[in-house]
Amino acid sequence: MAISHLCMTCGADLAPIRARREEHYGLPLVLCPRCGTAAVRRQRPLRRWRATRRLGISLAALLAQLALLTGFISLTIVVCVMFGEEMARGHFGIDQPETTVILALSFGLLPLGLGTWLTAGLRHWRGAAAWITFALLVLPMLSIDTLLLPWLACLVNDAGFAAEVGPCRWDLWIGRVVALAAIMGVALLGIPVAMALAFAHDRLRSGLRRAHRKHLGARRITA
Repeated sequence: MAISHLCMTCGADLAPIRARREEHYGLPLVLCPRCGTAAVRRQRPLRRWRATRRLGISLAALLAQLALLTGFISLTIVVCVMFGEEMARGHFGIDQPETTVILALSFGLLPLGLGTWLTAGLRHWRGAAAWITFALLVLPMLSIDTLLLPWLACLVNDAGFAAEVGPCRWDLWIGRVVALAAIMGVALLGIPVAMALAFAHDRLRSGLRRAHRKHLGARRITA
């Protein structure tokens, strides 16, 4: 049995009338034979649970993106700080197995995951906006204790505060920036991985939509 569809202008029953696809927007339109009013034919009535489900999915996606952003920023800062200290001392300890594993994870797995997320997870951002924004979020945090606080100490001209903070550590800051540049450079390797994942995701969604349309068509035939 067809779902009841009434004209909002004259009250005529539009359920027996077959909907025709509008060319510009692709909406299923029905013209009232009595008053000529155009109405959109919905395949099924709107329900509150569907709107709630969509809102829940959107909130879950937002929380996941914030968690990934926080995690990648935190890990990147930790790696850059560690590398800056090692570079300032001039000793990286590459001959030690545990240090080699840490370097492989820091400049291998972490940048690969970062590049994949920046490309696939934020692909609605245009161009390199996501990459630049991420770098601009990390860079000031790497400069707080090395440049910003010493500069503020000199600015306020407080001898006690300046002695407690210490002078600007350009060696640490340069080491951190080099580590950040290395991470962002290796992260470019995540772009092909992200493109492959995005392609697979789009194909999966397209297949699910086709299967859903076939299911609805079969239900209309049997109804």
